[in-house]
Amino acid sequence: MVRTLIALILSYALLAAAPAQAEIKLGSATFPESITLDGTPLHLNGAGIRSKFIFHVYAMGLYLPQPVTLAEAALTSPPPRAIRIQLLRDLSGATFADALIEGLKQNQPQEALTAYQASIDTLRQAILSHSEYKENSVVLISEDKNGTVHITVQDKPLVEPIQQPGFFSLLLSIWLGPKPAQDSLKTELLKGSAS
Repeated sequence: MVRTLIALILSYALLAAAPAQAEIKLGSATFPESITLDGTPLHLNGAGIRSKFIFHVYAMGLYLPQPVTLAEAALTSPPPRAIRIQLLRDLSGATFADALIEGLKQNQPQEALTAYQASIDTLRQAILSHSEYKENSVVLISEDKNGTVHITVQDKPLVEPIQQPGFFSLLLSIWLGPKPAQDSLKTELLKGSAS
């Protein structure tokens, strides 16, 4: 009995002493400093907040296998890679879809958009299938080792995996392209580390 009690006390002490997974907080959003995708550890390259007028819309983190500080390096980084977005306010499906399309138009030539049109249309329809995305919802856009893009909302698939090579980089250009969604967010995503 005494041995059992001592073992229990030691177990609790070890659990309490174990270091917690480090996280970065941005408003009400939290980003772990690392995640594992497709068996590969990815590190939080940077995180920031997308604002519009005076409102915080979402917080976003970029996860890569190796730290980078240049947009081109992030856009051409080998997979796996991931973007984690946590909404800081309710967002309609139409607003979400329109922002995505506008970001692509701002950062990609028309021939690139034409080449990916079927994948873009599939994603747009999937986004519009939800009339609203609630505050604190987490959207994860990830690219596995084979270049297939997976998109989940609250850990549930939003759309069937998109297998068109280069589609992740196309989406990432919304935030890291020449006319990013927000310059300060681009800077934060390219810090090369979470701290």
